[in-house]
Order: sequence, then structure tokens, then C-alpha cells
Amino acid sequence: MLTLLERQRWLLTTSTKTTKFSVRDLIKELDELKKEKTAVLKEYKDEKERELMEKGHMLIELELAIKKKKGADLDLRVRSSGGTLY
Repeated sequence: MLTLLERQRWLLTTSTKTTKFSVRDLIKELDELKKEKTAVLKEYKDEKERELMEKGHMLIELELAIKKKKGADLDLRVRSSGGTLY
């Protein structure tokens, strides 16, 4: 922590214009970082949505394969029982 004398010396050596300028730079940099963060989050969200869609498609394909297999098993049972389904 700065003593009062050090703080006054620092205030005297620091010009207001450069301080305002550096604050503007920091604000610009912060805005750029926010834009980057938004872009990265959107990309991450899009990637996760794609993964979920792929998993959903795989799940649907798996369910269809199971239904086809059950249908094939059912078809075999009907044929073996003489064509009547009970």
C-alpha cells in the first residue's frame, strides 16, 4: 500500500491525458476480449449442439436397428408357428 507521500508523487508524475488514454485502451481491449469470449462460447455451443445431434441420429439409427431386429425375430416366430400370430 502506498504512503500518502508516494501516492501524491505518483499522481504528480502521471498525466491525466495518458491515464485517460490508457483507460480507453483498456476499455477497447476489454471489448475485444468480450467479443472473443462470445465467439468462443458460440463455437463451443455449436460444437456441443452438433455432437448432440450426431448422438441423437446414432440413437435413432440404433432404435431402428433394434426395431428391425425385433421385427425380423417376430417374422421368424410367425413363420415357425405356421403363419398365425397369437
